[in-house]
Amino acid sequence: MPIAEPGDRPTDIAAARLTIDLAAIAGNFRLIAKRASSAEVGVAVKADAYGLGMAQVAPALHGAGAKVFFVAWLEEGIALRHLLPDVEILCLNGVAPGAAEAYARYRLTPILGSLDEIAEWHAASHGGKAPAGLQIDSGMARLGLRPTSYELYEVDFRIAR
Repeated sequence: MPIAEPGDRPTDIAAARLTIDLAAIAGNFRLIAKRASSAEVGVAVKADAYGLGMAQVAPALHGAGAKVFFVAWLEEGIALRHLLPDVEILCLNGVAPGAAEAYARYRLTPILGSLDEIAEWHAASHGGKAPAGLQIDSGMARLGLRPTSYELYEVDFRIAR
């Protein structure tokens, strides 16, 4: 590896360099998928693949066999759909009011975390025919229905069938 010499950079302050090894990322996915052979392994590429570049990372993971992808926002899901038209894409941050039609148009699966989101999706998805995930707050008090809350008991689980 070459050593930077003073004058090679605008300042003499050490600069960080990040090298993205797409082959290593793909290899890591294959290793995990092999070890979890009885389960489907999904990959999170939210926040531009955590700053590594979704446009580069997602196709590399797909080439390694990934079929299920997670993003945070609708806009990320749409961008990923353009990159990979035939994968399953789940959007972690639910459905914003009035956005359900866009999820259906781009074949994105929302992860629903409130009674309002469940009602919005059920109404917009032709009586609950389109798939969705249900997020249960696992104790971090961030997103999702609380398992000890009255909310969970109000969910009509039949809408998921």
